Amino acid sequence: MAHLCLLILFVGSSISWAGPGHAQQPMGEASVTELEELLGVVEDPEKRSAFVKDLKGLIKAKRALDDQKGADDTGGESRQLWAIRWVFERFEQVSSGVKNAAVAMDHMIERVPEVARRGKTFLFESENRSRIHNLIMNAGTAMAIAVISGLFLSRPVRAARRRMKDLPSRIGWGFLYVFWKGFPYLILCVAFAVFFALWPSFPAGRTVVLLFFGLLFCYRIVSALFQVLLSPDDARLRILSVSDENAHYLWIWIRRFACYAFFYFLATRAFLWTHTAQDYFVHLRGLLLLPFPVMLTVFILQAAREMRIKREQENEAPKAVGTVPKSGRSRLTKSLIPYWPILALVYTWVIFLT
Repeated sequence: MAHLCLLILFVGSSISWAGPGHAQQPMGEASVTELEELLGVVEDPEKRSAFVKDLKGLIKAKRALDDQKGADDTGGESRQLWAIRWVFERFEQVSSGVKNAAVAMDHMIERVPEVARRGKTFLFESENRSRIHNLIMNAGTAMAIAVISGLFLSRPVRAARRRMKDLPSRIGWGFLYVFWKGFPYLILCVAFAVFFALWPSFPAGRTVVLLFFGLLFCYRIVSALFQVLLSPDDARLRILSVSDENAHYLWIWIRRFACYAFFYFLATRAFLWTHTAQDYFVHLRGLLLLPFPVMLTVFILQAAREMRIKREQENEAPKAVGTVPKSGRSRLTKSLIPYWPILALVYTWVIFLT
């Protein structure tokens, strides 16, 4: 490093000496000995190599220091800008996807007359009419068998509900209740598969009908499960410890989500498995997914409103009688309650956008 100090001192003294008109005194004027040492550095290859290495290290250290200082100055702001930019980019992608889906749906609607003509031509063929007749007969016979089995199982279903008294019995007999409720729909799927093997029809028709019956089975199982957990009609059979009002509210929203999920999977899987409208499947799927976060948003906002009204009533009741309101919640819980809808909404839309 002595070589480097000599060079800096020499350059500084040269600049000071070369000032305008030599009016100023040289600052740090180099002596003859120092100049001779600098000359020795320039002439000696080993000393010159060491000097160049030290100079490069100084430049590298100075550059790293400047980069770190710039990153510290703009780090916090860049993270905020990145988060805002990510949110806007995702919303832009969603809006673009919705626009493309709307355009694709418009194109599908334009093709409806052509599809209707093809369907009319398809039905005019006698072989196709006989296959459609077989498909309808298979589905109708399977549905009749499922209805008869449901009538026979109605007695075990009522017996299971009567035996739900304490919590263990509610869980055990509730499981049997869910099983008996879904069993006729399982018979429906199996019976249709057997009849189709005996009297075959269109494979695409079999796929759609089995999809419809399978979704009916799933819907009935989910509906019976939450009916046991919430029991909106009879609080004595309820497993979850919620009020009658909350049980009815949750039951309504669960049925809404279940019904739309039934429609969503029926529409998307039918288009995918029957190879219908393959060019528009991605746009159609994105458009049909949009109501899920919208319904969740409405549900969260309604639940937040009900919780706010209840909290205000709890705070006003003691004040009416001149006492101080007491709350068993911790300070952290009370500070998070007003902001949980925002966190839930952000989490919901982040999942949908990603």
